[in-house]
Amino acid sequence: KGTRIPVRMITTMLAQGADEAEVLEGYPKLTPRVIELARMWVAAHPVRGRPKKLVEQGVKIKSSKRVVLKGDPGPSARSRRV
Repeated sequence: KGTRIPVRMITTMLAQGADEAEVLEGYPKLTPRVIELARMWVAAHPVRGRPKKLVEQGVKIKSSKRVVLKGDPGPSARSRRV
């Protein structure tokens, strides 16, 4: 508040590998407490919209095997409900 620095920009810089000290050096109005609060705020307020696919996040998919979860009625039970 009062710094005119977007919260998501601070957390993005940290996520991309910037040290907290580098951010504080680049933005002298910030404090370590403000950076901590920025991380909490971003965790509590996720970005709106469709989530990125795992491939776009840099995650390699190991298997595309579908597993039936316990308690899942399965496709045959769903088709009987009318």
